[in-house]
Amino acid sequence: MCVAGFGLSLRTVAREVQIHSRKMMFGALTWKVLLDPAAVVLLVSFLFFLLFGVGVLVLGGLLPVQESQRERIGSALFDTGVLGAMGMSCFVIIPSFALKIWRSK
Repeated sequence: MCVAGFGLSLRTVAREVQIHSRKMMFGALTWKVLLDPAAVVLLVSFLFFLLFGVGVLVLGGLLPVQESQRERIGSALFDTGVLGAMGMSCFVIIPSFALKIWRSK
């Protein structure tokens, strides 16, 4: 009887610790990433690079687009992806890192 109760309480404690550590680890990591504006901008830049990749796939003929519009749509996606990623880099990422370095000195 005593051993069964101890085993049950041990399993309960182990389960609570496991759930708490998962929540704490994921929550802390997510919150830490979202607090840094440079990391958020890098995520947005990644989305622009995905747009760039879709443009390349359309231009290459690997995605189903009407033949008459293929080059226009592919070029628009490609240019939007490149412009967005480079704009984020020039106007947000580099100045943010420069300010962070300047403040640390």
